Amino acid sequence: MTLSDLGNVGEFIASIGVVVSLVYLGIQIRQNSRIVKAATHHSSSRAWTELEVALATDSEAPRILLKGNRSYAELNLEERFRYSLLMRAILHQHEDDFVQVREGLIDANKIARHRRPVAEALAGPAARDWWTANAHLFSQDFQDFVARALAA
Repeated sequence: MTLSDLGNVGEFIASIGVVVSLVYLGIQIRQNSRIVKAATHHSSSRAWTELEVALATDSEAPRILLKGNRSYAELNLEERFRYSLLMRAILHQHEDDFVQVREGLIDANKIARHRRPVAEALAGPAARDWWTANAHLFSQDFQDFVARALAA
């Protein structure tokens, strides 16, 4: 075997090593993508749970939310402030899920399940008035999503 033959064998073995490395890298990237998606889904679920627990354990929050949805004008100044914070928290969580779906980090079916809750959150005239006055706090893409949800 000549020195040239040994060089060719070496190049062949090196090319096999490169292919194996690329396959391994592809597997690692796919696994990392699944881990990121799972963590994002978990984070979203946890945020919703924390919001729901906060609403369930604070007797004033649901009262203000329900009263504000019936008639924003009936709320006193403090209640209006709290109502606005509650609506922002709820809709910012919806917006976060919307962005995560758009970025491919949460299953696209999840956003379809959010159309109804968004529409329900903004069902009353008072809530819609709040949205009209505060939509600028949210991204244009989310504003468009809300408009489609309310039109459906």
